[in-house]
Amino acid sequence: MTERFYSSSDVRLVNVTHGPKIEPFLQEVVGFKNLEEIGGALQPGESIKFAVSIDENKNKVVKLLFRDKEYPVDEAQVKALAQEYRNILEGKK
Repeated sequence: MTERFYSSSDVRLVNVTHGPKIEPFLQEVVGFKNLEEIGGALQPGESIKFAVSIDENKNKVVKLLFRDKEYPVDEAQVKALAQEYRNILEGKK
């Protein structure tokens, strides 16, 4: 969808979680080995943000904003994780 935005668009998606489910995702995307590296587990209601923009070459740039730090997000890696999750739900390996 971001391919349809104007270059000056500022779109942010906020995810609020109430459980430990987001930490494995963050571990895969951010690349930390243990929770202490990111300041411990997420607190109930703590949010993460995804900032999506289009650069001057019309390439999508996705960044994860979390605890006052910015992390690059590899969209292909996120798609691979989503497919892996779909496969698990469907009983495939």
